[in-house]
Amino acid sequence: IELIELFIPEGFSPNADGNNDLFEIKGLNGRKVNLTLFNRWGNKVYEQANYENNWGGEVNVNSVQFGNGKLPEGTYYYVLEFQDGKTEPINGFVVLRY
Repeated sequence: IELIELFIPEGFSPNADGNNDLFEIKGLNGRKVNLTLFNRWGNKVYEQANYENNWGGEVNVNSVQFGNGKLPEGTYYYVLEFQDGKTEPINGFVVLRY
């Protein structure tokens, strides 16, 4: 059994300063995952199959958003589902700050 340690950040700041601008999950090592994010009311705000560490705080499903397509600052709930059919989904929270 190959154990691969994942590091999922508890927060990030997509403010274009070059530091923590994307929600980057370390340790995926090519494994295919689906990422879904929800706001505090349980509304889906972002969903991507084959996630590639490229979420920068934008909305890609119908939801409340700022004029620039970005989500408001706050805490979001994520579900990370592995496409291999055997790894249990991982869920948790991530804080979005600009």
